[in-house]
Amino acid sequence: MTKDVFFKIKNNINWRKESGFFMLLDPVDYRLYFFNKDVSRSVLSKGIIIQTKGNVELIRYLKNKKVIQKINNTKITMDSEEKDFLFPLNVTIQVTDNCNLKCIYCHRNSKNTKTISFSNFKKIIKELRTLNVFNINISGGEPLLLPEISEMVKIINDSGMKATMSSNCTLLTDDLARKLKIAGLRQMQVSIDSDNFKTHDRLRGVNNVFYKTINNILSLKKEGIPFAVVTTLVNQTPEEYEKVIDMAYKIGAFAHKTNTFISSSNSSIKNSPNSNNFRSVKKFIKVWKRKKDEYDGRMILSAETMFSIQMGKNYISPFDIPSILDCGCPAGFLTCAINQKGDVLPCSFFSSGLILGNIFEDSFENIWNSKVAKEFRNRDNISVCGDCEYKLSCGGCRARSFGEFNKIKERDPYCFKNL
Repeated sequence: MTKDVFFKIKNNINWRKESGFFMLLDPVDYRLYFFNKDVSRSVLSKGIIIQTKGNVELIRYLKNKKVIQKINNTKITMDSEEKDFLFPLNVTIQVTDNCNLKCIYCHRNSKNTKTISFSNFKKIIKELRTLNVFNINISGGEPLLLPEISEMVKIINDSGMKATMSSNCTLLTDDLARKLKIAGLRQMQVSIDSDNFKTHDRLRGVNNVFYKTINNILSLKKEGIPFAVVTTLVNQTPEEYEKVIDMAYKIGAFAHKTNTFISSSNSSIKNSPNSNNFRSVKKFIKVWKRKKDEYDGRMILSAETMFSIQMGKNYISPFDIPSILDCGCPAGFLTCAINQKGDVLPCSFFSSGLILGNIFEDSFENIWNSKVAKEFRNRDNISVCGDCEYKLSCGGCRARSFGEFNKIKERDPYCFKNL
């Protein structure tokens, strides 16, 4: 009689098993891998894996990555605990409100700036790691203003989570890029709103910053730090939008991501004539779809939720994504943000108005499973969206709804059904 063979996932490996999926953060390439229900069944609650005919490839993969070790099965409890989706996959930490630019659409509060302390940052990372969060994105304000920024990246990386950053890159130097690389920064998102320096600088609120950003990207390339160009649609023309995508490819970006303007009490403009105008939106969507086909296999073109929701169901939740990610607006489900004061927000586009709790006053686990957070995730009582057949796989952009109406449960006025 053949004995069962058991392996155990090593303690330093970041993994989770819930909602029918086994998820693992690859410790080499830092990609998050999803394994289906058939494979997930063979993974027990304490990271113990029973070798079966159905998971031979999984065992081989995990062996090659050196993330499992063979164990004696005499004391193994044969349970197969299955959890619902409990905690976010990604958390953005807004480490400071300070910034060296004055973007006209920014939702940060520039009057009462504050920076998170290094000790509090370490406490947050330690707590999020215990909950098996996979990715930490550092943002601001401008995170490169912090002298200890590379140490913050190292703390994330050493904990077994993927460290990424959002920056305008005007303050980046060769030396700082080298420190970030050594610390374990896996990806940088660089904000560039136009290939035209006049348009970019106007939207940034400061002159002569376009070429600083472009030149400083060379520092990322020297160190081999992958970077994505992020463009926020405000009042650019479709022609400018097309050109900035082309520019992203020319300067070596692995991806281009599109955001749209979100109304905020802190931004210096209250409405965007392009990203929130139905006729203009159609033109930008047309450009995005054409460029996505053009750069297929060469550069990733992605759309932030507020833009993809304007495109339609197949773009909000593509057919090839794991079903666990098929929730449309990820705010409060797959992601959230923690600001410099410790306030936990549904996403980084909520500058105010809905605070789920404060991580310095309560545990993240309690906040995430609180009555306030659960009510936010309940889409049944969202006006219009709550009666839509796509409410569970779309739900509208909650930050945009709040920005437009100052209400959490209001409809998304720029849904694809209205275009």
